[in-house]
Amino acid sequence: MTKIAAQKRLTALWFISSALLAVLFIAFTVLNRFGAHDTEAWQWYSQNTVPTLTLIVGSFYAASTQEEATSPPVDIFHYRVCYYISLFYLLALFATVLAAPFAQNIAQLTMLELLNNSKIYLTVFQGLVSYSLGVFFVKSVALKQN
Repeated sequence: MTKIAAQKRLTALWFISSALLAVLFIAFTVLNRFGAHDTEAWQWYSQNTVPTLTLIVGSFYAASTQEEATSPPVDIFHYRVCYYISLFYLLALFATVLAAPFAQNIAQLTMLELLNNSKIYLTVFQGLVSYSLGVFFVKSVALKQN
């Protein structure tokens, strides 16, 4: 797999997942699930998605002159590490948002309280995601050909 092909797959994972999460947030905003705390809820969404999306878009812009045919191959292990760390993180975001009804019924937490509490573990995961994607998108992890 070429580096550009791998980057396109990671980009698709991130943009599709972020868009689906944004649709959930739009629905929750329209249905007044955040109450008077729409801004705080959208800040949570932005803090957990926009930095990575910016990294991805920025690296594509920087490498826009390279053609896929001339793109070097990538180490599939590095690609899979980035992909599965990203997938785990994105699933954690979805699980947090979708757990809101249960958190309200079981722990008497509002949706905003749940989102604020999730920062404890999401910050750790986001650091791992940012580092792995940063290295993958910015640094060449091309295989050395003999």
